[in-house]
Amino acid sequence: MGILFRTSAIIVLASLIAACDSGGSGSSSSDSSPCDGFDCKALVANIADNIIVPATAEFKTEADALKTAVDSYCADPDANLIAPAQTAWSEAMAAFQALELMQVGPLADKSNALRDTIYSWPAVNSCGVDQDVIEAENAGYDITQRTVDRKGLDALEYLLHTDTLGHSCPTGVDAVDGWNTRTDGERRTARCGYLTLAAADIAEQANALQSAWQGSDSFANELKQAGSDSSRYGSTLEAVNALSDALFYFEKKTKDLKLGGPTGIKPIAGCTADQACEEALESPYSETSLDHIRNNAVTLQTLYLGNKAGEADEIGFDDFLENAGGTNVSQTLAQDIAAVITAVDNIPDNTLKEAINNNMATAREVHAQSKKVTDELKRDFLEVIGLSIPAAAAGDGD
Repeated sequence: MGILFRTSAIIVLASLIAACDSGGSGSSSSDSSPCDGFDCKALVANIADNIIVPATAEFKTEADALKTAVDSYCADPDANLIAPAQTAWSEAMAAFQALELMQVGPLADKSNALRDTIYSWPAVNSCGVDQDVIEAENAGYDITQRTVDRKGLDALEYLLHTDTLGHSCPTGVDAVDGWNTRTDGERRTARCGYLTLAAADIAEQANALQSAWQGSDSFANELKQAGSDSSRYGSTLEAVNALSDALFYFEKKTKDLKLGGPTGIKPIAGCTADQACEEALESPYSETSLDHIRNNAVTLQTLYLGNKAGEADEIGFDDFLENAGGTNVSQTLAQDIAAVITAVDNIPDNTLKEAINNNMATAREVHAQSKKVTDELKRDFLEVIGLSIPAAAAGDGD
């Protein structure tokens, strides 16, 4: 019996070895790569060089302009010529909203540390900002050492767009005692002391981001050199997957938080399901949350197509799908991303706040169209190309 068992085991082992040998020629589907027959390197290069690098340069330009506008306003805050600074903030925020879907490498490293330093939403703390306005009057104050919810673009939005000079802290917060008894001029001056530091810090972070993406040792080159010893990515496919992962910001943040929260589809704590929730609005002081959603959708479209709509066709994820036999998926996803932008444009109100209070159906239509896109991203997009789903999006059936 023992001899028969050993003989059978030897036969099985020999069969396995033969099977492995025959598979080594590339005939096994498990040995094939989604990049076989498709220029994944060209896809990575196009997105890195022609989309992300210019986006970081655009943000640096707008961040520098924001610093200049804040400095100009704060040279004489009592003149109350704040509008140019508000406009500069909107333009810097628009540039950064595009980068929100490009959180790979520098913006994603160290648990998104650089991203959160520039813009920490949904972690915001207006009371903390009010406290830091007072703290900034003290010698030795260092904004770089403050928590992310006390600085960045969200902090500037609050101070540049709030319609009151009073603090936002609840009663009993000792750190702001006496603030509301100061004169208007004293409070504007104090806020400007903080604003100039915060705007300068944003400009510094924007410069760091741009520098990280440019130059011979840049992250752009690391992406393009995937598979070499100089890259964190073991293959070009891994680099493609990292870029694909970044697209899922549109699901977790744009769909679920920016749309799902205010419309009550995914209510936050303190809000009632299926009811308007103003507390969940992004950028509530400037009331630009609808602009951010549209910006995110347009950026998703650009990354997917490999070029801005209407511009010369470049290699993108749509081409990757078509090469893998997913022409129908490619076309459907392109149409559905465009439908999100159209749904935003069809909202008759100027702001998302007005829409959720007066035309909820139009706001929920944007969410519905966005869900079509994210469902396709999680299912057909990844399946056809053969990429893996980000851990944060796995198992989310919404």
